[in-house]
Amino acid sequence: MNRKAHGFGLLELMISLLIVGALLGAVVPMLYRGHEDARRADLMTEVGVIREQIHALFGMADNYAGLPTTLGALRSQLPTDYVSGSAIVTPWGDAITVGIDDQVVAGKPRFGNAAYAITVPVKPEVCTPLVLHAQGGFDYVIVAKQGGNRLLVANPTLKATPEQAMTACGTTGNRSVILVGA
Repeated sequence: MNRKAHGFGLLELMISLLIVGALLGAVVPMLYRGHEDARRADLMTEVGVIREQIHALFGMADNYAGLPTTLGALRSQLPTDYVSGSAIVTPWGDAITVGIDDQVVAGKPRFGNAAYAITVPVKPEVCTPLVLHAQGGFDYVIVAKQGGNRLLVANPTLKATPEQAMTACGTTGNRSVILVGA
């Protein structure tokens, strides 16, 4: 009996599926990392754009008292990717707070109305790159951990090293990075 083979056998099909599965297992994580890297880069750009728009609205003023009432104007100047409804958002959809720096030291505001603060909620893997990037454009960079503990990471005379930024940001739990411009 002479039998002609038609199509693939079960063994060839299983080997083909195994090879495709291994290739997908290697490629999908790389694509995800690339997507997260793009989001991280977008956040760095967004923070810079917000800072530039605050300076465009107020100039290099020593008084940002009107900032809370000008948030609508600020939002209207931002790219639509940065705004969701009435909120300014990160690429992950978390709300960014923009306002007067209200850190109180010894019962008095640290800067009064002379500084603005951009508070960005971040994951630990985004915290360190944001701190290192932002310290070049902001006067103060503060990491606030859950529970309200704040750690000054950089100021006009002291810049954080990558190791200091990593220590401040930690490896677990979400943080907020507070970027202060004076």
